[in-house]
Amino acid sequence: MHTAISSKTTIFNPNHNASIMKFERETSAYDLVYEKDITINMPQMCIEGISENWLFREFGGVHWDLLSKGLGTNTGDLIDANGERLYASFVRIRLVGAVALNDFRENEHVRLTGKISRYGNSMYFSELSLISLEDASKVYKADLITIFSVRASDNNKSLQKSKSEVKENRVINLKKIPEFGLEYRLIKMQKLHQLNLNGHNFEVSDHIISEIEHRINPYYEVNGVGLLYFAAYPTISDSCESQYFNMHHPSDKKWEQTYFTSSRDVMYYANCNLCDSIIYRLNSIERVDENTIKVASSLHRKSDNALMARIYTIKHKR
Repeated sequence: MHTAISSKTTIFNPNHNASIMKFERETSAYDLVYEKDITINMPQMCIEGISENWLFREFGGVHWDLLSKGLGTNTGDLIDANGERLYASFVRIRLVGAVALNDFRENEHVRLTGKISRYGNSMYFSELSLISLEDASKVYKADLITIFSVRASDNNKSLQKSKSEVKENRVINLKKIPEFGLEYRLIKMQKLHQLNLNGHNFEVSDHIISEIEHRINPYYEVNGVGLLYFAAYPTISDSCESQYFNMHHPSDKKWEQTYFTSSRDVMYYANCNLCDSIIYRLNSIERVDENTIKVASSLHRKSDNALMARIYTIKHKR
């Protein structure tokens, strides 16, 4: 069904779980907006709540969908000036929840919405939200950033920053870099040593409480072009984190059955080859109150100790 609404055109399929894409003309750019209704079932769930891995994948898919619509091309057809395949690589994803993941239930109806903008020709920002249609207090908001990169060879260590070659870019170009992007840059340059996540402050530190080696599972953690998938980073962190707490702070129930993510901030710096391993480092733990804990961690390549990601997490007790 196609319905014209003044200067907006809404395109949608009336079937349940259909996506709705809206385009609003604004000079030479479009306001690209995404909307999709979803029913939470087993594919979207993990440990009796909504799966964070699914949430990352879904949010990432929306970002890429909006990006390809704005550039007027499929993501697989993006190339740079030299004709090299471009990858829209995530450099930061922040989830902020009003509740924890386990507060979402099976068969609950939710709505996923989002929009995209850019700063220049290589840095793209999306703002997304997931809200329950049955309980408006259940909300997750997400901010995502991608840049374009090329892989010079089959070596996943060789990703290099680049930019796209398109005739028309319909994504709205911001006059000023968003604070979210500036903060990422400052932390990467080691000029900012603290960040705030949902009202909680974290120190950016390389202090090590514990280290755990993780071997990559190519059947679950690698994407279609052979790169470690962005959604795998927080999952790897959670897996190693649970090993630490179950060993050093045992209780009647396992850690992963007791504490659930409410907010997460992931800053991505590097990828990894399948033949390599990942070293998880637990950097800090702080109990905010009886039911809330803050955890800072980082992922490193074993082969060269390169920093792959910094991960900041707030979890609530069931």
